[in-house]
Amino acid sequence: MAFVNVINCCLDSIRELSEELKGAVVYLDAGCTESFKFLGAFPVLLEMGVLSVCSLESMSSLDMAIDWNQKNDDLTKVVFFTCRLLSDAHRYILRCLTTLQCVSQCTIYISISETGHSAYPDSPLGPDAYHEYQILLVQDYEELKKKNNQNSIHKNSNKPKENPIFEDEGWLQLTPRSISEAYLSGDQENSISSGLPPLSTGTSHDGEDIPPGVALTAQFLYHLTTKMDLKLEIFSLGDLSRSVGKLITDMSSLYDVGRRKKPAGLLLIDRTVDLLTPCCHGDTLIDRIFSSIPP
Repeated sequence: MAFVNVINCCLDSIRELSEELKGAVVYLDAGCTESFKFLGAFPVLLEMGVLSVCSLESMSSLDMAIDWNQKNDDLTKVVFFTCRLLSDAHRYILRCLTTLQCVSQCTIYISISETGHSAYPDSPLGPDAYHEYQILLVQDYEELKKKNNQNSIHKNSNKPKENPIFEDEGWLQLTPRSISEAYLSGDQENSISSGLPPLSTGTSHDGEDIPPGVALTAQFLYHLTTKMDLKLEIFSLGDLSRSVGKLITDMSSLYDVGRRKKPAGLLLIDRTVDLLTPCCHGDTLIDRIFSSIPP
């Protein structure tokens, strides 16, 4: 019986993209970030000459400043990895392209097929989803670029002219550099123990920010408990689980008014939360939860 190392196969597929990734700024959404962490793919990206690896949802204009050896006039390649629908990731991709300057090439890798895009009811894309999205992205990018250029010209025309400062006058031109932050203390109120990051980042999905997978998961759990005639008391750990629990609570309060059901508890845990804890000596997150329950 033959065995296949799935992690090595995934890493090999990433290495096949070396030409596109060399000298590029890479953006990963939340789902791809979790997958890359599990695979250990970040060292592979850096070995292939990636300038920086950034969050798609938390894009910043400082992302371009991570590589200190890059000149300001150099054109930059941008590569996106996303497990979202293109219609959901569009605003994040467009924001990255309009914020970053001197982008010479844009490449998008997505885990959803064209058939999946066309089958989704709320998707504006058809069977030729990739080509259709390429046209829409170029149109939106050109419109925003033209609008930003008009605004910058208008602002510059209102500014008074200043005396130029030359290099021989002792002026040191400021250049962009990287900025980061981290907790200096392990004593976090919502952390399982010292030395571990907090369970919640303080941000939550709301309105249009809710990924389709979160809504589908909440709807599935709600309909399942409806068939079982249960009223749930929800406990959640992690930002994603909290969003799922909120949707289930909203649906229950809307559709289950005045109905008597059997009470039940539902524990929702982000998969990434358990990966933050040691996985040996009975010290996992689940073990800590059960050990804290009184007999």
